Amino acid sequence: MDQTVIVKIEETRRRLVEIAERRGELPQDAFAERTDLLDEEHELEALLADLKDRASEEEKGEAEEQAAAQTDLTRTPRLPDAEPGS
Repeated sequence: MDQTVIVKIEETRRRLVEIAERRGELPQDAFAERTDLLDEEHELEALLADLKDRASEEEKGEAEEQAAAQTDLTRTPRLPDAEPGS
């Protein structure tokens, strides 16, 4: 998986925690700042969902590549001959 995606996911999660902490510190009448933080939080949640999708797709591609590399479909395995009376 691309390390930059992992780093972006971690940074986004950290920022979401910071936003939650900041909102908890704000006075009840700080409507404008609360709205700005809420907007940023929604944007970051959408970004996080997109990053998770990208990471999932990359992992699926890697798994398929590994399975293809480990599977040799060009030859049939040799099976023992059936014994008479079995």
